[in-house]
Amino acid sequence: MGRKSFFSIKMLESQGSLNVTRYTTWFNWTDAPGGKPLGLSILSTSESIDSDGHKHITGTIQNQGAVNSNNTEVSVTFYNSTTGVVGTAWTFTNPPNLAPNQIANFDVELIFVQQVAKIASYSITAESNSLAYVPTPSVSPSPSPSTSVNPSVSSSPSSSTTVNPSTGSSPTPQGTSTPTQSATVSPTSNPSVTPNQSVIPQPSGTQDSDPLTTPSDNSGLLIAISAVIITVIVVVSLMFLVKKRGFSKSLG
Repeated sequence: MGRKSFFSIKMLESQGSLNVTRYTTWFNWTDAPGGKPLGLSILSTSESIDSDGHKHITGTIQNQGAVNSNNTEVSVTFYNSTTGVVGTAWTFTNPPNLAPNQIANFDVELIFVQQVAKIASYSITAESNSLAYVPTPSVSPSPSPSTSVNPSVSSSPSSSTTVNPSTGSSPTPQGTSTPTQSATVSPTSNPSVTPNQSVIPQPSGTQDSDPLTTPSDNSGLLIAISAVIITVIVVVSLMFLVKKRGFSKSLG
């Protein structure tokens, strides 16, 4: 009692589906004495979407009954966020005939991309010639992986940095939040600092000087400039002497 399964009835356009304005459904059934015993159990499921946009529900199923399970089928009903049916699909297990305690794989594929985009949850059922499925609740799609932050160890953007007056050490982050972001120091920790004065922590150790501004490099630069100037003077002087001598010869 209370069991349910999907049905899917298709009418092609060539059969006049575009002219349909309303429809009526009916069904019939055949009672089985005592009903089929429960025995088909889903052991695991996973979901994925392939490169074509098709939805796959894959998993394993086991025959936990006392008889063989022949022509074993797995069916999936897909629902939207308001539990309306947006798609259905089914497949035979691999292998389809299961002995007691035997396990098989299944891969149910929904090929309609427009239906895949609407899926919010799905439910699985299974049946064979001799066994019925042990029912389980609907399954919601797995959420995307996310990274959660432990609030006990995360730092607040407004947390401030303070200086320990007793040691005068460099500012260290504190775990509590304060209304300001500037670091303050007590007037007793450093006589040269006034109360509520912002303190900028200085890096410890020495820093290498800029190689472009070292004295040795400046001296080298001056020597090079002096050599260039002397060379220019010598060249100009020689040119002047040559021109003067030529001018004297022309006069003679």
